[in-house]
Amino acid sequence: IHGLTTLGVPEVRVIGPQTLVPVGVEAMGVRVFHDMREGLRDTDVVVMLRLQNERMNGALLPSAQEYFKHYGLTLEKLALARPELVSALALVAPGLPGHEWSQELRDAWAEEEAAFEAGDLDAAVEASLRTWVDGPRRRPEDVDPQVRARVGEMQRRAYELAVGVEEDEEELLVDDLAQKLGEIQVPTLVLVGEEDQPDMQAIAGRLAR
Repeated sequence: IHGLTTLGVPEVRVIGPQTLVPVGVEAMGVRVFHDMREGLRDTDVVVMLRLQNERMNGALLPSAQEYFKHYGLTLEKLALARPELVSALALVAPGLPGHEWSQELRDAWAEEEAAFEAGDLDAAVEASLRTWVDGPRRRPEDVDPQVRARVGEMQRRAYELAVGVEEDEEELLVDDLAQKLGEIQVPTLVLVGEEDQPDMQAIAGRLAR
């Protein structure tokens, strides 16, 4: 902060949760934001600080996933906040707020969530694998078993980290995201799997237009 202000940066902002922002940091001549959406607006340079892993398991943060959800910087967030700063964009099987999900996918999510809430992580993992690895047209035996096993390990670890963590409502960086995407004029590559869920293919088609 001292270096930036010494170099004449007209405004320095600090963005982060209240538990990590130093008390009294405003005295250094910075503006403090706890909402990343507001803090990123109209910025020219973003400097991200590494968060020590040991802090992820302490009282300062509920989990690494929760922190990244609110304060992790992705190209999508940056492109929506400052589209003129991005020269190209790749979206891999992206979701889209406001999309009307099919009943089949809603049922699959309900099965997965019910297993997770019941503490049956094996069943939750299997439900997730059937939805996102096997897809709607393949049987489990049609998929490379090593791929299934590896993805299953990662998904189970994600569930283990989520146990006991209260899920907050998703906070969008930009209001009316679907409409805002049309303002991104840079070349954009939208990737979706041939065996992916029809919902994901429909979203990819909408974004490609």
